[in-house]
Amino acid sequence: MLSEQFINLCCVILFTNNPKFNRDVFLDISTILNFYKEDQIPLSFKAKLNLCKTILKLKLQDRDNSRIIDYITVTNQYKELESFLVSLPERTKEDSKIDDVINQIKEKKKWRKIIHAFRAVY
Repeated sequence: MLSEQFINLCCVILFTNNPKFNRDVFLDISTILNFYKEDQIPLSFKAKLNLCKTILKLKLQDRDNSRIIDYITVTNQYKELESFLVSLPERTKEDSKIDDVINQIKEKKKWRKIIHAFRAVY
Protein backbone atom coordinates (compact mmCIF):
# COMPACT_ATOMS: atom_id res chain seq x y z
CA MET A 1 0.00 0.00 0.00
CA LEU A 2 1.16 3.48 -0.79
CA SER A 3 1.36 5.79 2.21
CA GLU A 4 1.48 9.54 2.56
CA GLN A 5 4.78 9.20 4.44
CA PHE A 6 6.29 7.41 1.45
CA ILE A 7 5.05 10.14 -0.89
CA ASN A 8 6.58 12.75 1.42
CA LEU A 9 9.86 10.83 1.36
CA CYS A 10 9.81 10.72 -2.44
CA CYS A 11 9.26 14.47 -2.61
CA VAL A 12 12.17 15.08 -0.23
CA ILE A 13 14.39 12.76 -2.28
CA LEU A 14 13.56 14.68 -5.43
CA PHE A 15 14.66 17.92 -3.80
CA THR A 16 17.82 16.56 -2.14
CA ASN A 17 20.89 17.52 -4.12
CA ASN A 18 23.03 14.45 -3.74
CA PRO A 19 24.57 12.47 -6.60
CA LYS A 20 23.31 9.21 -5.05
CA PHE A 21 19.77 10.40 -5.80
CA ASN A 22 20.20 10.06 -9.52
CA ARG A 23 18.04 9.29 -12.52
CA ASP A 24 17.92 5.57 -11.64
CA VAL A 25 16.45 6.36 -8.22
CA PHE A 26 13.98 8.76 -9.85
CA LEU A 27 12.92 6.06 -12.32
CA ASP A 28 12.47 3.59 -9.45
CA ILE A 29 10.23 6.13 -7.71
CA SER A 30 8.29 6.58 -10.93
CA THR A 31 7.80 2.82 -11.26
CA ILE A 32 6.47 2.61 -7.71
CA LEU A 33 4.16 5.62 -7.93
CA ASN A 34 2.72 4.65 -11.29
CA PHE A 35 1.99 1.11 -10.10
CA TYR A 36 -1.03 2.25 -8.11
CA LYS A 37 -4.32 2.91 -9.86
CA GLU A 38 -6.36 6.07 -9.16
CA ASP A 39 -9.01 4.16 -7.23
CA GLN A 40 -6.36 2.63 -4.93
CA ILE A 41 -5.23 6.01 -3.63
CA PRO A 42 -7.03 7.53 -0.65
CA LEU A 43 -8.52 10.92 -1.42
CA SER A 44 -6.73 12.40 1.58
CA PHE A 45 -3.37 12.35 -0.19
CA LYS A 46 -4.23 12.00 -3.87
CA ALA A 47 -3.29 15.65 -4.52
CA LYS A 48 0.10 15.12 -2.85
CA LEU A 49 0.71 12.05 -5.01
CA ASN A 50 -0.09 14.05 -8.14
CA LEU A 51 2.22 16.82 -6.94
CA CYS A 52 4.99 14.26 -6.42
CA LYS A 53 4.45 12.90 -9.93
CA THR A 54 4.65 16.43 -11.34
CA ILE A 55 7.89 17.11 -9.46
CA LEU A 56 9.26 13.79 -10.69
CA LYS A 57 8.36 14.57 -14.30
CA LEU A 58 10.12 17.94 -14.07
CA LYS A 59 13.17 16.40 -12.38
CA LEU A 60 13.43 13.87 -15.20
CA GLN A 61 13.47 16.88 -17.55
CA ASP A 62 16.55 18.09 -15.63
CA ARG A 63 14.82 21.10 -14.08
CA ASP A 64 16.44 22.51 -10.97
CA ASN A 65 14.55 22.89 -7.70
CA SER A 66 13.83 26.60 -7.95
CA ARG A 67 12.44 26.23 -11.49
CA ILE A 68 10.26 23.35 -10.35
CA ILE A 69 8.83 25.40 -7.51
CA ASP A 70 8.28 28.38 -9.82
CA TYR A 71 6.58 26.24 -12.45
CA ILE A 72 4.23 24.57 -9.98
CA THR A 73 3.33 27.73 -8.06
CA VAL A 74 2.63 29.67 -11.27
CA THR A 75 0.19 27.02 -12.46
CA ASN A 76 -1.77 27.25 -9.16
CA GLN A 77 -2.68 23.59 -9.64
CA TYR A 78 -1.49 22.63 -6.15
CA LYS A 79 -2.29 25.80 -4.25
CA GLU A 80 -3.35 23.85 -1.14
CA LEU A 81 0.09 22.18 -1.07
CA GLU A 82 2.15 25.29 -1.71
CA SER A 83 3.56 25.49 1.84
CA PHE A 84 4.58 21.81 1.62
CA LEU A 85 6.20 22.44 -1.76
CA VAL A 86 8.28 25.42 -0.68
CA SER A 87 9.43 23.56 2.46
CA LEU A 88 10.90 20.67 0.47
CA PRO A 89 14.34 22.18 -0.24
CA GLU A 90 14.81 22.67 3.52
CA ARG A 91 13.83 19.08 4.32
CA THR A 92 16.68 17.38 2.47
CA LYS A 93 18.01 14.07 3.72
CA GLU A 94 21.16 13.82 5.79
CA ASP A 95 24.07 12.10 4.06
CA SER A 96 24.09 9.38 6.73
CA LYS A 97 20.53 8.33 5.83
CA ILE A 98 20.78 8.41 2.04
CA ASP A 99 21.83 4.76 1.63
CA ASP A 100 18.96 3.68 3.89
CA VAL A 101 16.51 5.70 1.83
CA ILE A 102 17.79 4.22 -1.44
CA ASN A 103 17.44 0.73 0.03
CA GLN A 104 13.88 1.55 1.07
CA ILE A 105 13.07 2.60 -2.50
CA LYS A 106 14.60 -0.62 -3.87
CA GLU A 107 12.64 -2.74 -1.39
CA LYS A 108 9.40 -0.98 -2.26
CA LYS A 109 10.12 -1.61 -5.96
CA LYS A 110 10.73 -5.32 -5.25
CA TRP A 111 7.39 -5.54 -3.42
CA ARG A 112 5.70 -3.89 -6.38
CA LYS A 113 7.12 -6.60 -8.66
CA ILE A 114 5.96 -9.36 -6.31
CA ILE A 115 2.45 -7.91 -6.09
CA HIS A 116 2.32 -7.48 -9.86
CA ALA A 117 3.34 -11.11 -10.40
CA PHE A 118 0.81 -12.29 -7.83
CA ARG A 119 -1.99 -10.33 -9.55
CA ALA A 120 -1.03 -11.82 -12.91
CA VAL A 121 -1.38 -15.36 -11.53
CA TYR A 122 -4.68 -14.75 -9.77
